Amino acid sequence: RVLDVNIPVYLPGHLKHYVIVNPGDFIFGDDDGLQVIPEPYVDNVLLKAEEIFAFEEEERALIANGLPIEEVYKRFGDL
Repeated sequence: RVLDVNIPVYLPGHLKHYVIVNPGDFIFGDDDGLQVIPEPYVDNVLLKAEEIFAFEEEERALIANGLPIEEVYKRFGDL
């Protein structure tokens, strides 16, 4: 049975004893774990993630087209 809706949820954390997930927060997860993005930051985080993805796509394309990894490092710094 449902006891409540739209309330904060407290979950065990890795770096803290617990993490608070509020209504409207985004939760992203993969095999390595979960990331909670508080609602006020979601838009900025998603925009930054898209920028990073585009940057990494360009790096991958250069590597796939034969540019030596050393040159990719020189051009972009850390991969």
